[in-house]
Amino acid sequence: MLRHSLWSSLPQRRALSSLSITAKTKEFDYVVVGGGSAGCVLANRLSADSSNSVLLLETGPSDRGLTDSIRLAMPGMLPVNFVDDRYNWDYMTEPQKHLNGRRLSWPRGRVLGGSSSINAMIYSRGHVLDYEDWQAAGAYGWGYADCLPYFRKAQTHALGANDYRGDDGPLQVTRRTQPDQPLFQAFIDAAVQAGYPFTDDVNGYQQEGVGWLDLTIHKGERSSASAAYLTQSVLDRENLTVLTGSFVNKILFEGKKAVGVEVEPHQVSTKEAPTQIRAMKEVILSSGAINSPQLLMLSGVGDAQHLKEVGVPVVHHLPAVGQNMEDHLGAYLHVTCKKPITLYHSTPHFPHKMAWIGIQWLASRSGPGISSHIEAGGFFRSAPGKRRPDVKWQFVPGATDERRQVLRDGHAMMLHCATLRATSRGFIKLRSADPRESPIIQPNYLDTESDRVNLRNSVRLTREVLAQEAFEEFRGDAISPTESVQSDAEIDAWIRQHAATDYHPSSTNRMGNDNDANTVVDPQARVHGLEGLRIVDASIMPNNVSGNLNAPTIMVAEKTADLILGIAALPKAGVPVYESRNWETSQSGFLVSPSQPSQKIIITKEPVGVCGIMTPWNFPYAILGLNLAPPLAAGCTLVIKPASETPLSMLALARLAEDVGFPPGLINVVTASRDKSDEIARMLTSSKDVRKISFVGSTKVGKSLMRQSAATVKRVSLRLSGNAPFIVFNDANMEQALNGLMETKFSNSGQVCIASNRIFIHSSIYDEFTTKLVERVKLLKMGSPLEHGVQLGPLIDTSVVKKVSELVDDAVQHGAKVLSGGKTSKLGKNFYEATVLTNVDESMHVWQEEIFGPVVPLFTFSSEEEVVRKANDTPMGLAGYFYTRDVARMFRVASELECGMVGVNSSMVKHVGVPYGGVKESGIGREGSPEGLEEYLETKMVCIGGLN
Repeated sequence: MLRHSLWSSLPQRRALSSLSITAKTKEFDYVVVGGGSAGCVLANRLSADSSNSVLLLETGPSDRGLTDSIRLAMPGMLPVNFVDDRYNWDYMTEPQKHLNGRRLSWPRGRVLGGSSSINAMIYSRGHVLDYEDWQAAGAYGWGYADCLPYFRKAQTHALGANDYRGDDGPLQVTRRTQPDQPLFQAFIDAAVQAGYPFTDDVNGYQQEGVGWLDLTIHKGERSSASAAYLTQSVLDRENLTVLTGSFVNKILFEGKKAVGVEVEPHQVSTKEAPTQIRAMKEVILSSGAINSPQLLMLSGVGDAQHLKEVGVPVVHHLPAVGQNMEDHLGAYLHVTCKKPITLYHSTPHFPHKMAWIGIQWLASRSGPGISSHIEAGGFFRSAPGKRRPDVKWQFVPGATDERRQVLRDGHAMMLHCATLRATSRGFIKLRSADPRESPIIQPNYLDTESDRVNLRNSVRLTREVLAQEAFEEFRGDAISPTESVQSDAEIDAWIRQHAATDYHPSSTNRMGNDNDANTVVDPQARVHGLEGLRIVDASIMPNNVSGNLNAPTIMVAEKTADLILGIAALPKAGVPVYESRNWETSQSGFLVSPSQPSQKIIITKEPVGVCGIMTPWNFPYAILGLNLAPPLAAGCTLVIKPASETPLSMLALARLAEDVGFPPGLINVVTASRDKSDEIARMLTSSKDVRKISFVGSTKVGKSLMRQSAATVKRVSLRLSGNAPFIVFNDANMEQALNGLMETKFSNSGQVCIASNRIFIHSSIYDEFTTKLVERVKLLKMGSPLEHGVQLGPLIDTSVVKKVSELVDDAVQHGAKVLSGGKTSKLGKNFYEATVLTNVDESMHVWQEEIFGPVVPLFTFSSEEEVVRKANDTPMGLAGYFYTRDVARMFRVASELECGMVGVNSSMVKHVGVPYGGVKESGIGREGSPEGLEEYLETKMVCIGGLN
């Protein structure tokens, strides 16, 4: 049955273009701007609570009219709808320097459902590590284990539920593993012949490989975000209003608070004034990676200098708006097909057959019209040393150009390759202050050499697949590129003329820490520095994902809806995932040219052997993971002695390793009480079988282990105590510095080796900074970490409390002043109040000793030279932080600080992708990154002679 019109189904809700909203209905709790993939989800989830009034505004038309419902629901209409400006913003980029100056078409959905109503219906989540990268970039709570439950919540998969799939969500997903078209199977067979693995679910355990794609198609119809989330029962909710044809000119602000939007009909035919609609709780932008930053800037939120240049009054200076844009760039490789089995007979060359396809679909949801004809694909790595797939394939049994239009007269097929991990970055800017004028879209494609090399490699590898035996009975002549295109220069020239977008722009309003100048929203999707305004769409992704964007965008909206409503996040999903064992080929060895031609010299990397690993009590899972993964990857056997305070975490990890098939004896755990720990350590350091000691803990213990290891000349890796300086120069962004100090000082109640320890504030801002800091510290909620809203928990035991008390008492006895805290809490003997000390100087123990508690000693300084000297006046050198707007100073001070890790205008100095460790008495060696792997490898030289 054909769908009914949206507006006929809502007789009391008239289109905004009539400007008939009454005074009573000009106020809503939530105003969602953009009825695309994210907006439809939010409209559904926010209005599920009948106490919330929700307005969804969409510039384009409804998808429920008689003609629209047929065209948009039929998957086979993809090539037609994709270029129809009724449903499409049809943007164009700026001329691309590395693509022969071409301006590329950027279709974006302008219809209820947004791009999910006109896309190719491919359901792809990306790679597990994409989401780990999000978390590492400051989007806390957005790791893979956090996001997977929301992917499942959103989805009903035709194959049923498992650890990765859902079966009761609104979005319908199917997978056709035996379609009528034999060319799909030929592609899969050819890729396997070329050496790529088959994967039975690119959205499950293993993304890497080739296989059948998931599609947002259900019973022959497109399952757009609108069809999935705005069902008739949802639209019938009295507290939900959906208005199409509604053009939002700007967001309305009162001071720094978003209070509503200014709207007018998309098709302006009258001189009536725009309508103002108020949001009593929040305005939520869900307009996508182009329109959301554009609307922010039109509303006065963005880089102040740019806004002034185009004549927009500045409401809030937020320079990252519209920046950091990422996209996937790809190329279509076409060959003729010797058999008449392609989609050629379904093209406009045969209008009578196209009509029959439409009749079949209308009558019984059957025939070629039920598919987008992109049903097989894969993900692969363009070169050795890539940690995850960085290129995707999509096979089509036909030949079209980048706008899905028929390329030639005759049977042909194509294999599309697109790079997924581009390093080039673009931007969105305003062309003028006119909301109706398209923005400047500058993706800067192939702006880096690595991007050019990756796409060139991808084209070569794609050709290899097309050349396999599985295609022999079908493959004809190469159309584009022709066989004459062979050299690097020739392939690059072909790419410059033919490469095109894969339609996945993202990250123009990046999510991250409040103190990260390259971000726009925090992990709750709230715009930095403003109230009542969130952004929920692909623009907030910290980095692009390794796949299509529709499914991740819907997931982002599902997860953020819970954040908005204050609903507890779904439990994390710990599931096994695949990662290639041999991705890090840069550690495998290399050849050296010998002096004699009869010789070959090989340099190899081998496991160091049995490793003794001793870890501290704080962050037991995180630290254990960082210290176990590198030696295991290197091939070492482990003997692990966890901290006596937290042994259960290691035992649980060991059990997990056993459950997933790790060989017996590979991971060995020795637990002991505190009084027996020294005995275990001596056994490890004295054993001739143990070739490496790795320790995370105090410098005092680290020195002892180093002395003991010297007897058998063991290699040691030590991550030891810190005494981190935190410097605030007089030109710093004070709010950013305050945020950074609160994060670095009070995380885990200060019981972190990279915690800021000595706080240096420039004398000209000392009083103001101190006042604001004390205000924040007094607001910290102390209590059980299991209680909602608690920010400060107990210290690990009474011995730590005693040391913290002694440090504070010593400072007070020598003249320091307590502005907040300074004593144990009434909550219990292990609780110590957040403390701020002023009038602190070098004579006090807090100058040289690691505090390991919630105490902030404030020092003052007058010059850069003075503060660098004072910051380095310690035997420790783990981490350091400083805040300044002076770019030259950033590089100068970062170089002068004697620390292994330095955060400049950032509290983030540790994640798995970068080396972690200190200098001086803060340790030897590094963990994380390739440097961390190198710690567990020995270098061997093999010279082979007699080869002549």
